Amino acid sequence: MRGLLKWELSEHLRVSMLVIGIPVLLMVLVSDLLSYARAFSYSSGGSLGVEISEWSVSHSPTGQVILSVFGINHFWILLLILIVIMGVMVFRADREGGYAQAIFTLPLSKGKVFGIKFAVLLIYSLLLLYLPVFLFLATAFASVPDLFSELLGWADFRNLLVFALYFALYSSALSALVSLVLPNSSQAIMVAFILLLLPSLLGIGLPPFSFVSAIPKHLNAVFSPGYILQGLIVPGILMLLSLILTERRDVV
Repeated sequence: MRGLLKWELSEHLRVSMLVIGIPVLLMVLVSDLLSYARAFSYSSGGSLGVEISEWSVSHSPTGQVILSVFGINHFWILLLILIVIMGVMVFRADREGGYAQAIFTLPLSKGKVFGIKFAVLLIYSLLLLYLPVFLFLATAFASVPDLFSELLGWADFRNLLVFALYFALYSSALSALVSLVLPNSSQAIMVAFILLLLPSLLGIGLPPFSFVSAIPKHLNAVFSPGYILQGLIVPGILMLLSLILTERRDVV
């Protein structure tokens, strides 16, 4: 299992996407910050971060800006695109490359192979999610020395990270299922985009963008039954369906 996991993690196209995707996602966050912070300063006369030493981040302009930046869809749409492409690469590259039979002849059950592949997809998705977030905070608010200690103790920021986890879990689980159901990569990418992005474009409050719309309005509801259902239970069901499909169908 360890050898297959190491091989899946080190596949050069996925590593390249990770290396390119992280700085691009960081640039999107910085761009949104500059746009929002400029509008915030003009409208309210706010000064970002200067009151941190006297006020907690939750009551400062900095806190409002951080939550508002993560409530903008640009970062999440690009993250979704990368997760979908990564999912298709993880679950279809071996089939379309002609080496799926070799992988599934290893002394591992189909379920274990699926588990390794989904773990790889989730690891890459979380790296694409959390590394740009913390690099963004480290670079954009470098002049505020106590920011990280303040953020880690701020319940709203921790809840934001949980909503982000829900986003990655749901997107990864649905991308995996679609990649296994459809016969080729092009169809899988197209259908995954439709299922994940179209509800948001139509204004329908469905995952994964229902998690984004909850930032910063409903952060306190992150562990409510509705969001747990959307962010944990539904992805779990999608993963179970993917596992059943993997066990019952041919590997080619």
